[in-house]
Amino acid sequence: MPRKGKKDYGIVKADVSPDGNNEDAGSEVGTHISSLSDTKTTDLDAEAPLGGEGQAEFTGSLDQLEDKLKDAIEKCTDSSVKSRETALAEINLGLERRLLYDFIVGRVETFADIVERSLRRGKSAEQNLAARLSALLCVQLGGDCGEFFNKVRSALLTTYSDVSVSALARAACAEALGIGSFIADEEPDVFNDTIRRFSKTFSASYLKGDHTSPIISAEVSELHRQSLLSWSLLLSVASDGIITEEVAQHLHKLPDLLETGDTDFRIASGESIALMNEMIRDLPSGYSKMPELAKLCLRLRELSTESTKHKAKKDKKQQRSSFREILHSIEDGDGSFQRIRFGKEVLDLHTWRHKLQYEALCSVLHTGINYHLRANPLIRDIFDLGDPLPESMIADNSKKGDKFLRQMQQDAADKDRSVSRNLHRNNKQAATRDLDED
Repeated sequence: MPRKGKKDYGIVKADVSPDGNNEDAGSEVGTHISSLSDTKTTDLDAEAPLGGEGQAEFTGSLDQLEDKLKDAIEKCTDSSVKSRETALAEINLGLERRLLYDFIVGRVETFADIVERSLRRGKSAEQNLAARLSALLCVQLGGDCGEFFNKVRSALLTTYSDVSVSALARAACAEALGIGSFIADEEPDVFNDTIRRFSKTFSASYLKGDHTSPIISAEVSELHRQSLLSWSLLLSVASDGIITEEVAQHLHKLPDLLETGDTDFRIASGESIALMNEMIRDLPSGYSKMPELAKLCLRLRELSTESTKHKAKKDKKQQRSSFREILHSIEDGDGSFQRIRFGKEVLDLHTWRHKLQYEALCSVLHTGINYHLRANPLIRDIFDLGDPLPESMIADNSKKGDKFLRQMQQDAADKDRSVSRNLHRNNKQAATRDLDED
């Protein structure tokens, strides 16, 4: 479990209240959150029905899903690259949608072989999918992922460190290594070594000697961004010793990353700075605040009000929203705050540690985060949500049905009504003309 550092890291206060914001039940894959930084409160529609009257239907769907996954596992050894990529994508989608611990635990060796083979022999797209599969399997297995992660860690590290491999595939490996190390119970030396590898990679984006940003491709920028995010994720549960070491090495240099040209990388840099500002207040060392705080706040304020015309409107909105929150937390010493509503439960994220952990899991689970927040024991333990809700509570919320399906049914009924009304009007007009002619 992710409890390598201070015992309160990763613990988030959650509220389960009968008068919570009961949103309409969503589709099977949930509602995608495109930007967690754009709003302080996020409402997640409920997922496919569980328990109650829908139990038989759910069991059948689960059996069908497992049959599809078995077929996909067989295709992962196909000679066709396209077939293997399709099979990996199908497995990943299934693991996003449902908790399949019992299905996976008896196939750990098989999945480990699939991941290793695809990482070592596949090309960029297949390596990307394989790395993503390893992250999803760690989330599915929870505290029991140690055996699996130990088997694939070497292949992930080799691919991540290989400069001849696609930067996007290496970025996927960075995410997988971060999630795996966050969840698995690794030895401190191994855990700390992973942190140092991440920092070595993203450090290449620091300003050069002439105070200009290095020129890198969009793919390499994504690699550095993901390495930074995984570095921050692991620091959120690291011991004081490794935190102090990393603070001493990067505290003065992290603001360099605010000058990068990529909006997502710049936002990730700001969030990492906010995390470090939060952590140094708890360190027993002599650090108490960020160096050159006034200069840093000035730059953050510029980014929170930037209106450069050559940037997309969506990117500018996301950047301004994110840096307003970052600036506020650094100036006032407050943490981040975000409220996540899902079904009858409310998850409050009060610190940057908590927020970055949640965003890392969202990045892995995509639209399946809602389902896993409700059903995955690992996720619920990380965020102190307790045991999954009783099936009756979930069933009551699911009776509202699928919002998208209801909308489609309503649209179809409106269309039929319009067709019928037009036909009746045409017949009436034809009858009137006949009477006039007579």
